[in-house]
Amino acid sequence: MERRVHDILVAYLESMMLAEPLQSELWQSAGLTLVQLGVLRALRPGPVQVSRLVAQLALSPASLTRILNRLEARRLLARLREGADRRQVTVILQPEGSRLLGEIAVLEDTYVQRAVEGMPAAEQTDLLRGLRNLVERSRVESTGVTARRRLPSSKSRAS
Repeated sequence: MERRVHDILVAYLESMMLAEPLQSELWQSAGLTLVQLGVLRALRPGPVQVSRLVAQLALSPASLTRILNRLEARRLLARLREGADRRQVTVILQPEGSRLLGEIAVLEDTYVQRAVEGMPAAEQTDLLRGLRNLVERSRVESTGVTARRRLPSSKSRAS
């Protein structure tokens, strides 16, 4: 592994550790994990097919099913089977899920927010671009699918 790649992965792991206290606070305040919150946020714009959620969130179908079961039991979302094909399932955010999302402010008024606000605008832009790119490429690598476009793998971009 190249030294630069190693350093980036170490920095990524260090940034993930910043989420631990936030995860704990989210669990205590709303009884949700960050992944469950991600599912609810993905439903905020409107109903989504389960297959699209799997790709969008880079989760296995089995993992997503368990998460949906928990959130549905809490009446935060509902699943609708469409037509004769019972495999076609659409997930919709329920009013209780919308209410809960409106109350959750995971990163507001945190040390992470203050750190980002303390960065120059150019660094904020670079960080946003880099994080979005990392997320999308990681989803492609983990599922082989992306909602917007397929990105070239690192192997095809030999420098």
